[in-house]
Amino acid sequence: DRIAIIDKGKVQACDTPDHLKRDWAPAFVYRIETPLWTSFGKTLDDVPVVKSVDAEHNDERGRTQLRVILKSEDGITAVQNRLSERGITPITVIRLEPTLEDAFLNLVGHGWSATNGNDGQ
Repeated sequence: DRIAIIDKGKVQACDTPDHLKRDWAPAFVYRIETPLWTSFGKTLDDVPVVKSVDAEHNDERGRTQLRVILKSEDGITAVQNRLSERGITPITVIRLEPTLEDAFLNLVGHGWSATNGNDGQ
């Protein structure tokens, strides 16, 4: 019923999964799919409402998938405007529900592999 998030032997948080996600995971996470776009570079890095962005390119499908974490919900408009300025039309824009992994990353500041020293294997 409860989960403890522990980093380097110290309990960072202990609560129900729903409360951990609500209290510690970023609330404004979007998945944006665009036509393949390998020159992603720093296109969204200087948009003030963007907290972080990751891109995954799929040559076979001819698509690029962005995972964007925003500081506020209305920030998605600024992201879409920036993409439009670059001539990129999103195929889909989906708001994602926060995950326990998001809460973990927000609490400890690094991924799973950094905690166990073996790249998560």
